[in-house]
Amino acid sequence: MDQKAGKFKVRDLKSAKEGDRLIEWAESRMPVLMALKDKYSKSKPFKGYRIAGCLHVTKETAVLVKTFVAAGADVSWSGCNPLSTNDAVAASLAAQGVSIFAWHGMNVKEFYWCIEQTLKFHPNLTLDDGADLIFTIHKSHPEFAQKFVIGGTEETTTGVHRLRAMAAQGALRLRPSGTLTTCTARGNPRSTEFCGLPACLLRERTLSWRATATAAGAWPRGPRGSVPT
Repeated sequence: MDQKAGKFKVRDLKSAKEGDRLIEWAESRMPVLMALKDKYSKSKPFKGYRIAGCLHVTKETAVLVKTFVAAGADVSWSGCNPLSTNDAVAASLAAQGVSIFAWHGMNVKEFYWCIEQTLKFHPNLTLDDGADLIFTIHKSHPEFAQKFVIGGTEETTTGVHRLRAMAAQGALRLRPSGTLTTCTARGNPRSTEFCGLPACLLRERTLSWRATATAAGAWPRGPRGSVPT
């Protein structure tokens, strides 16, 4: 395992060149996102924003991460499913200076440790797949929701259901001006209404939220349905 405290922890940095090759392949087949990267690398709409993500660490996700970086964001990432993490891709991102904590086959304790590492730089925006990142903020760091986080996205219907359950239990609270909605980023500006960022750079099936949450009471789902020990 290769790691640098506060910056990254990946399986093997020596596999970074293989990861570079995989990401380049994905870039050649993702023309829309590459066009957005080119456009926003000039105007840098994410300059000054810190983005934490908990999504599948794949070559395609790496293209999204690199787009955020090109658009001016500081990024810290972890994987939402230990079995989908591509170690070579994670190594490539780490070698390129991206803060990333992910490796294939981690256990539940390691899974949440990685999420905690991404939160140490106090993100303003979150990208989630399954709501583990948002859940961790509300359960363990409710002060982050009040002081730092201004918005976030949830990629999956499952994650949105989880967040709605948290809201129903009083574990997820919205400011009067905030919304809790499920929508797609395509053609729906409500997905980023509170921060004014380009919705086209965000993943589909988005949850918009603006939090002043107290500690969460929902039971943690863990990676892909496992029960934490």
